[in-house]
Amino acid sequence: MTSKCDPPAPPRRGPAWAMRRTAPAVRTGRSGAEARGGGRVPGRLVVAVALLGAQAAMLVVGRFTDLRHFTWSPHDQRGAYAITATIDGVELDDAALWERYHISPRGLDPRAIAHVFDIVARVERSADDDARVTIVHRVNGGEEQTWSWP
Repeated sequence: MTSKCDPPAPPRRGPAWAMRRTAPAVRTGRSGAEARGGGRVPGRLVVAVALLGAQAAMLVVGRFTDLRHFTWSPHDQRGAYAITATIDGVELDDAALWERYHISPRGLDPRAIAHVFDIVARVERSADDDARVTIVHRVNGGEEQTWSWP
């Protein structure tokens, strides 16, 4: 209960949460940033900057190489291809090509055509036979080209 002799209350200058007072930095002898939280960088900020930095690095790598698995546009090419292979002078049929490489002997690949080359090269590096592989391919409807192993 207030009486007529009490001085008037000071006017409010905003919402109640804005009226809260924190200990001034002068009392503790610390700078403003240290008084508010120690001046540390939040962990979430560090993680976010690291992820964005990794994405930027992969964009640069993807721009100058055919490795685009982790970039923002890994499916920017359409490669039509046909694989033919001979092992010890015997030409492989479609079923044998499927069994050997685990990809269709003829088809379209929405990734870089180097993906198909990598699959074939990986199999041939680990195989112990005399294989000759030829891939006739066309990227984005362009000129027909040939890739061969070895």
